[in-house]
Amino acid sequence: MDHPSISSEPREGPGSRLSKGPHVPEVLILASSQVGKLPLEALKVEKMASEHLCLNLSERVGWDDFPEYAETLLKILGGTKISAAESVELRIWEVSIDGRTISLVFSDYPAMVSLESPSDEGDDVLKDVEAKLQQLRADNNT
Repeated sequence: MDHPSISSEPREGPGSRLSKGPHVPEVLILASSQVGKLPLEALKVEKMASEHLCLNLSERVGWDDFPEYAETLLKILGGTKISAAESVELRIWEVSIDGRTISLVFSDYPAMVSLESPSDEGDDVLKDVEAKLQQLRADNNT
């Protein structure tokens, strides 16, 4: 029985790293396909009592939906989960986006998913994230 050989030789072709066409990072391809499924109706930056920023994302995500929502969001943003904690009303994930640690928070009452910054550097990340999500949402609606 003949089996195709597995070779470590690079192959040129559409979608390969050796193709001559424009390279579109995998994260951007994923982002554009996933953002349409991600509720972002509350997308807005606000200042918290700490004087740092909060980026509201959605009021339509439920307690049970939060982990999948959070994982999808992190894939879109190229972020990673560092740790997680929860209480009766809150789920808080410490995440890393662009090398900065921020909180991804689900509040049960009133229902809201948001990203919250603990620092000036985190504030900059949230501004960038808002701009990226606004652009991806606009691209997805055209």
